[in-house]
Amino acid sequence: MNEYTGPEQQERTDGPRRSRMQNRSGEQEQRGESQADVKEVEAPKAGRRKRRWVWRLVWTLVILIILLAAGFGGVVVGYVFFGKQPWSDLLEWSTWRHVYDLVFSP
Repeated sequence: MNEYTGPEQQERTDGPRRSRMQNRSGEQEQRGESQADVKEVEAPKAGRRKRRWVWRLVWTLVILIILLAAGFGGVVVGYVFFGKQPWSDLLEWSTWRHVYDLVFSP
């Protein structure tokens, strides 16, 4: 026998084990309410799960778009305002090749 005798392992002396809904309805019957007054908890429907998945995808795409916009904004601020370079240079391939070489040069 285990030495630990917490509330989970002690024997119940108040009768058979009941679910939460049964316990709630029993408590409410003791207070004078009937089971018809008790709202039962329904399981989530399949439509809700599908909508959650769609909303999670939309939310992920929104976050990615925000991150890309922030990155592009940072490049514009760094290159145009701090670097005093023309805006049109950002659209040239040679600029990005030069940045890549600066970052990943040995």
